[in-house]
Amino acid sequence: MNTLFQVLCLCGSLSSPPHAQIFKEQWPLYSYRTEPLSGGKILLSVSTTYLGFDTDDYRESRMRDFAESYADRKCAGRFQMASVQPPSWPRPAPLYSKRFVFRCR
Repeated sequence: MNTLFQVLCLCGSLSSPPHAQIFKEQWPLYSYRTEPLSGGKILLSVSTTYLGFDTDDYRESRMRDFAESYADRKCAGRFQMASVQPPSWPRPAPLYSKRFVFRCR
């Protein structure tokens, strides 16, 4: 391989490092992370905390409300959303995190 080509490949790979996917805090209730998927879809992972008086259904409702609010802000009100919970996966108990996929229209 040509030395010039090797140097160009190295410089090209160093100029665009991978972006770490870190959770963003929406204190005090939520943490979330987004990942772009193919076809303009976005995976939104949301986690929440235990408030001492809530149930799985209430936490799931809060996380869904947060995800819809996030998608609404990101897409200016025009989005399609679905929960990601493949039927083959066991439902975690208690429920503290959930994933959603949305796409702006």
